[in-house]
Amino acid sequence: MTYCCNLVGNFNISAKGIISITSQGSSDVTLVSAGGKNAAIVAPSTGTVSISAYASNQRYIGCPGRAGVSIPWMIRNDCDTFHYLFGGAGKSYISGEVGTYASFPTINGVSNPLNTYAVINASASSGPSALYENSLQRDGYGLIYKGYPWNINTTTEDGCKINLTSYGIGTYGECKLQNISLQCVPGQIPVVNMSFIYSI
Repeated sequence: MTYCCNLVGNFNISAKGIISITSQGSSDVTLVSAGGKNAAIVAPSTGTVSISAYASNQRYIGCPGRAGVSIPWMIRNDCDTFHYLFGGAGKSYISGEVGTYASFPTINGVSNPLNTYAVINASASSGPSALYENSLQRDGYGLIYKGYPWNINTTTEDGCKINLTSYGIGTYGECKLQNISLQCVPGQIPVVNMSFIYSI
């Protein structure tokens, strides 16, 4: 039986700091006709889970900053199954200061981060007293994230997999991390957004 009046306070999740969860998917369905008969072919499909969470339970002290990474999964279709091939640690960035929440991994023979340049992020839409970012952005490869709801190290395939079901989040099983985006604002609790893919 499906209940339509579910209180979010009763959503039993064992992961810390989670603010919101959104999942969506779409089945790949094709209708074919032959000899006056119809048949539906359902191909393997992927879904996405987006999670927003507080990175800790402490207000951030320091200059504003952002960090993120995108993992390049290669998806191969084997008739009735999708295979996810790990495409590497992913292009990453750290802009401004993010404390100990994010750092670049060490890569043998390569200086990580790979590039540094100036960036500005300013908006007066909430008034003239809003903070703005005028800092250096460092671009690199891979990211180590330390905070709620999970510590992530994108340098390995296993470091980019989370079994969301084991934390009380849906029936998705093992999900593959697509990207992380972290925002640190002085005086506020840092917020991290994570996106995962899974097989339907």
